[in-house]
Amino acid sequence: MQALLNNGFNLMMAGAPGRDFRGTEGETIYSPLKKKPLRKFTELCGLLAILPGIETVPFCIDGTHEFYRQVEINGRQEMEFSPRKFFVMFWLLGKIKIKIIYGQPLVLEGKSRAEATSIIQESVLNLLDIC
Repeated sequence: MQALLNNGFNLMMAGAPGRDFRGTEGETIYSPLKKKPLRKFTELCGLLAILPGIETVPFCIDGTHEFYRQVEINGRQEMEFSPRKFFVMFWLLGKIKIKIIYGQPLVLEGKSRAEATSIIQESVLNLLDIC
């Protein structure tokens, strides 16, 4: 990530909703080969990506599911972010490993916001299968 920033790229992350396990059935899509879940992107990434002179580098961070724990809420099993797993097991002890995978820069100037979002989302879905 630091190398990308040093080479003049800006970073924009889809944020927690990108791999949010709480997405409803209509919000969740899956990678083509390994069927890893991804929450559909909003068109914000497409809106920013179509600006003149912008290159978008799609990437995914694999292993962040380890930062969650299973809890029961209203009789349903759900995943909840665990600050202990993040700060102690990952940050301090290094027992949780993550992998950052990124693709080729995309130039999406001239595309519509929806087209750009779709292209970015497909790129990230394909990266998930590499993990």
